[in-house]
Amino acid sequence: MSAFLAPLFGAGWQGFDNQGNVLAGGKLYTYQAGTTAPYVTWSDYGLTIPNSNPIILNSAGRPSNEIWFDSSSYKVVLTDANNNVIGTWDNLVGMGSGAPGPQGFSGYSGYSGISGYSSISGYSGSGISGYSGFSGYSGLSGYSGRSGISGYSGISGYSGSGISGFSGFSGISGYSGFSGISGYSGLSGYSGWSGISGYSGISGYSGSGISGYSGAGLSGYSGISGYSGISGYSGISGYSGYSGSGISGYSGSGISGYSGSGISGYSGLGLSGYSGISGYSGYSGSGVSGYSGAIGQSGTSGFSGYSGSGISGYSGISGYSGISGYSGYSGSGVSGYSGYSGSGVSGYSGYSGGGGGGGGGIYKNAAFTAAAAESYLVDTSAGAVTATLSASPTTGDTIWFQDANNQWAQNIFTINPNGKTIAGQSGNKVLNTSDLNFGLWYNGTTWWVIRKPFSSTSQYSALATTLPSSTTWYSVTYGNGVFVTVANSSTAAATSHDGITWTARTLPSSSNWISVTYGNGVFVTVAHGSTAAATSPDGITWTARTLPSSSNWESVTYGNGVFVTVAFGGTAAATSPDGITWTARTLPSSDYWYSVTYGNGVFVAVANSSTAAATSPNGITWTAQTLPSSSGWYSVTYGNGVFVAVASGSSVAATSPDGINWTAQTLPSSTNWRSVTYGNGVFVAVAYGGTVAATSPNGITWTAQTLPSSSGWYSVTYGNGVFVTVAYNSTAAAQLEIF
Repeated sequence: MSAFLAPLFGAGWQGFDNQGNVLAGGKLYTYQAGTTAPYVTWSDYGLTIPNSNPIILNSAGRPSNEIWFDSSSYKVVLTDANNNVIGTWDNLVGMGSGAPGPQGFSGYSGYSGISGYSSISGYSGSGISGYSGFSGYSGLSGYSGRSGISGYSGISGYSGSGISGFSGFSGISGYSGFSGISGYSGLSGYSGWSGISGYSGISGYSGSGISGYSGAGLSGYSGISGYSGISGYSGISGYSGYSGSGISGYSGSGISGYSGSGISGYSGLGLSGYSGISGYSGYSGSGVSGYSGAIGQSGTSGFSGYSGSGISGYSGISGYSGISGYSGYSGSGVSGYSGYSGSGVSGYSGYSGGGGGGGGGIYKNAAFTAAAAESYLVDTSAGAVTATLSASPTTGDTIWFQDANNQWAQNIFTINPNGKTIAGQSGNKVLNTSDLNFGLWYNGTTWWVIRKPFSSTSQYSALATTLPSSTTWYSVTYGNGVFVTVANSSTAAATSHDGITWTARTLPSSSNWISVTYGNGVFVTVAHGSTAAATSPDGITWTARTLPSSSNWESVTYGNGVFVTVAFGGTAAATSPDGITWTARTLPSSDYWYSVTYGNGVFVAVANSSTAAATSPNGITWTAQTLPSSSGWYSVTYGNGVFVAVASGSSVAATSPDGINWTAQTLPSSTNWRSVTYGNGVFVAVAYGGTVAATSPNGITWTAQTLPSSSGWYSVTYGNGVFVTVAYNSTAAAQLEIF
């Protein structure tokens, strides 16, 4: 019986709940695909030691050992410690065959980090640039390799595929230095975008020799330097295999830092060819990681080498590859995501090819058919362009697209899935935001979008969508694979699986429904100025429930196994284990309590027009806290280790690590901020009565964003990889994507 690594889970993977908390004690249930019949997984390649079912996550939210599938298709359900469903994945098949090869999604290894700066060796392209040789000493930076310990990131380790490591002899390419004036090939340096090649993480397959070409096709002419030396031994960094998990960023492969190819700097000169010596950066793999060896099977991914993409190879004036030294960008630390390195697609490390191609990839400015294992630079400056995907893709196929001229906002780029779906949705995908750079990965059922983690340079896209009726939409949440919104002063509710297509639903009474949340397998909504509450397992069928008093209930949340709601204009609060049976509780002061959330083991509530805040470990016993100013605090959320609150009628925000100690922060404009949420590494806030939104990676530094219409945006949530916001007294909704 053959063994295959689980594509989404493994020893390096980490689980989080919908509030961004680590799933300590979380559970992974495994079933036969499409059924509820439990089905075994194994902890060893020989399929002799079965995992428990469910698999219990440790205190860090990670499985304690690797997860192996047999040749069957699986369904996996992720829950928290209290069996609240976080997510469901069906029709999953294992990655690769043979040894502990395809660590799978550890792919983003591409961001293999600053080592990308493997010296200004980019100058290796030419004589003059050759002088960048001394930059070769950046080889010493190779010691960044000490990240080698991260080398343990994986069994995908052999992805270094020792032999490819020998590509290290690029040192000799140092002689390319005599290419003299071609040294000006430096401009191809922009092949530096090879950073994107970082996605070579999917380069896990880069394990094969040919992946060496990830140096970017012909631009490789920047010298036989392609042999960037015995650094080939970076293969030993193979442990990047365990990088199988996104976070497996450990694939940073330690001493690989030597890839900086110390003396390779001399590549600018003949002797610089000895940059090969920097090749020893290969040790960056950290010997032991070499064991990722068995992944040799991923050899196919070797083609990822071509990921440099031929044309980019032409980096032509690639002679200009000198500046290609910037290929260092391929370095960006996030490369930790080498988890994807498990998959063939990793070949895309080719993006590093860049060069004359203006960043790497096959240039297209008219309709074309997109082939698997290719990267495309799509130029819409002369008119809209459509890419048609294969009608019969193979599991693991990946394609990359990049806006070649920052024109997609003027002339759209359309992707036709050719009878398949993208993120489970049929129909064409229209891109109307400039400067995007993303990939599509086929899992055997649908194409999924592969994106970079959020950073200050991440891209933002807002898509206008339409709710089923124009009414007082007040609150939106996500759970169990569906978005749910409720309306004030009506029976109106609506559901959507993607935030785009909405279906009208009916609540059990016409009440002032004001807040909705999800937890413990159930949606719960509460109404203002009454005892009305309601529950639903799916957002479709609702059952009336009764709160303990007729109060101005304003906000409801879930955490630590309990629902908690707070009321406006008093001390009223209430708790429930299931949304059905409620018990009255008391807040520490009579205030306009407006919002409550849960995170880091504590509930936090904030009051409007006051400095009042309150914390509770269980929703029962509350302690008064103080916000940094008396402001119109309207919403509070938790994520990335911090609570964030925003205030209406001002530019005031505040952050706190614990709900106790608060620090004032500043939003990009003074407006009616109504709601803030967290997801995918970023906070998003929306404002009422305009097109204003804002994003932040930490709650401190904020960037202004624009919503698709001037509406009464009232609530925002995160789920299924996107943010969704709804507007009051309107049919307006929007799906927000951050790449």
